[in-house]
Amino acid sequence: MRLDTLERFLAGIAILMSAAALGCAYLFRFSYSWSAFDRLSHALGFVVGPWVIAGVVTGLIVIGGQVLKLRIPVTEVFFTLVSGACAVSILEAFR
Repeated sequence: MRLDTLERFLAGIAILMSAAALGCAYLFRFSYSWSAFDRLSHALGFVVGPWVIAGVVTGLIVIGGQVLKLRIPVTEVFFTLVSGACAVSILEAFR
């Protein structure tokens, strides 16, 4: 599968947002942990969670599109949802 320019841009933004969520959770959310590995293992949930949720929501959107006979741009929807979910993770890490 070849990605066009918009899909590559959205994929890059999603990866950067994931890295930012990991960094924010590592630095601010779990600063009380004893070891760096413990902090990293807890902070990984702030990265894995948005990707899983975006995958599930994208799947539901695709199923709905199939039922309604609509053409859904799956990669654009997925990477946009990942970026939005990572933004929520960053805000949660700062809370």
